[in-house]
Amino acid sequence: MTILWLALAASPEALPDSRILAPPPPPMNQTAASAMLPPVQLGKSRPAVPIGNPGEWVTTQDYPSSELSRGVAGITGFILAIDNSGAVADCTVTVSSGSTVLDATACALVKARAHFTPALDANGQKTAGFYSNRVRWVVPPIEYKALPDGKWDVTVTVFINETGTIESCDFASAGNEITPDARGFTPCSPFPKGRRMQAYKNNAGKPIRYHAVLRHTSEMIPD
Repeated sequence: MTILWLALAASPEALPDSRILAPPPPPMNQTAASAMLPPVQLGKSRPAVPIGNPGEWVTTQDYPSSELSRGVAGITGFILAIDNSGAVADCTVTVSSGSTVLDATACALVKARAHFTPALDANGQKTAGFYSNRVRWVVPPIEYKALPDGKWDVTVTVFINETGTIESCDFASAGNEITPDARGFTPCSPFPKGRRMQAYKNNAGKPIRYHAVLRHTSEMIPD
C-alpha cells in the first residue's frame, strides 16, 4: 500500500524571477576614489553564482506539517548575504508568504543547503555578494486511489548492536505491497539508524548483538 502525503512544490517556476543583487558602493568623492582604488579592469567582476540547482534547496518533503494540514500556501521571497568563500552568511525574508512558519523554514533550509561560487570584484578578487530568489509553497491536490482489499501482514526486523544502538532495519509485507510514501515513510521509519534501544547481555554478562522482530496485521475498512 502506498500512503499519500501532501507536499511542497518548490517549483522551478520561481527561478525566472530570481535575480542577483549587489549593494551600492559607499559614497566617496572623486579625488579620494582615484587615490584609493586601482584602475577598473572590465570583465573581471562577477556576482555570486549558485552551485547546483536552487530548486533543490527546498524540496517536496520540507513542507511544515502544521501549515500543510491547514492548507497554508504562499510565496517566500528572500535575499542571501554571501561571504567571500561562497558560504551563506545570512538570510533575510523580503516578501512574506503570510506564514512565519513557512518563511522561517525557507530561510533555515536555504542557509543550510545553498552553496555558491564567490563573487568577484572588478579586479577579479573574491568578495562578498548577494543573491535573491523565492520559494513557492503550493499545497498539491489530494490524489485518491482505490481502497485495497483484504488484510496484509507486516514484519519489521530491527538489528541492534552491543551498545543498544540500531544499526539497520528491514521490513517485508505479505498481501498488499508497502512502498515509501511521498515523505519516504516506511514501517522502518520509527527505527532510524543510530537510535538508542535497550542494551542486553548474555548469561556470562557480556554485551550482545540482537535483532527485534515486530509483526502486525493491517486492514483498510471503509466507513
